[in-house]
Amino acid sequence: MGKRKTIPSKLTLKVLKRDNYKCCICGKSPSTHPELSLEVDHILPVSKGGTNDIENLQTLCIYCNRGKGNDDSLNIEIKEHIDILLERINPEILKQLSANGSARVVANEADFSELMRLSEIYGAYDIQVIPNTIMGYHAGYNLGIYTINDNGGSKVNFALIRVAGGD
Repeated sequence: MGKRKTIPSKLTLKVLKRDNYKCCICGKSPSTHPELSLEVDHILPVSKGGTNDIENLQTLCIYCNRGKGNDDSLNIEIKEHIDILLERINPEILKQLSANGSARVVANEADFSELMRLSEIYGAYDIQVIPNTIMGYHAGYNLGIYTINDNGGSKVNFALIRVAGGD
């Protein structure tokens, strides 16, 4: 195994921004927990062939990152990561997926982007964007399972469909 390459500062900032300056596991942020430190973590550890590609990087708080470590049994699976994200958007999504294999969702743009990124890695969901512009507080409330974290910004209306063979 070669020497670990340092993640460049510019890439670190891109990952933190993409992940909304929140831990991807517990959802905590320094804005709500001032004592909290965020770190950029490798989803697939470097020791197991992971790279510094942005798709393999995620924001974790120091506690989740230290707890995760390099032990595969402690690493959060991408499926679990997606489930945590869907639960954070709205717990009804997982219920709908379990019952019907699909759900129509309205989510904040940042949450949707993270879901797209994780789905590309995991591949168990087909995401079909329903084209329209949804902006503002409570905009799109009646279009599907609505985001709990309405920040008043842009929303994405999409269908989430479980792919055959996906967990």
